[in-house]
Amino acid sequence: MVALSTTEAKLLALASCCRDIVWARKFVLGLGFVQLKPTDVYEDNTVVALFLLIACTFVVAVSTLLCEYAIFRNSFSKD
Repeated sequence: MVALSTTEAKLLALASCCRDIVWARKFVLGLGFVQLKPTDVYEDNTVVALFLLIACTFVVAVSTLLCEYAIFRNSFSKD
């Protein structure tokens, strides 16, 4: 996948990280280890954090960002 900006690249990396965390949590749960606390994810880009907050109410023109955000959001809403 090719990102057209550093913000998009960081959002794609964040979404990928969160998908991996969801997979790892499900894997560990399958081994019998119950996760009692959420997994903290730290991201150092204020623009990405603002995008994640604002994207719930505004339409974003870049379809790639919408797709990755939807994957990110849905991966947590299923748990």
